[in-house]
Amino acid sequence: MTIKHEILELETDPGIGIYNITPQIEDLLGKTGMKNGQAIVFSRHTTTALAINENEERLLEDVKVHLRKLAPESGKYLQRRSPSPRRAPRGTGERSFSFDGDDVE
Repeated sequence: MTIKHEILELETDPGIGIYNITPQIEDLLGKTGMKNGQAIVFSRHTTTALAINENEERLLEDVKVHLRKLAPESGKYLQRRSPSPRRAPRGTGERSFSFDGDDVE
């Protein structure tokens, strides 16, 4: 079994953001030469979520509106009041990509 591992770095904006990483994943898959297998895409950051959905503008805006209601920027969060805050690098996100398959040409 062949295993390929790639890291995809993505520059992000502060606040709620939705990013379509499908083209980057497809590009990485194409470069492997593999025909069959599994792609595992995950984020090592706790404030990031991966979702599979349609890239439809109104749907994405609905998601942003719902997230703003669920966790408003002006909310009182204990994490922000920590005496020694640990800060993540501002505006950066990293996605890790692995692909393992048996059919390599």
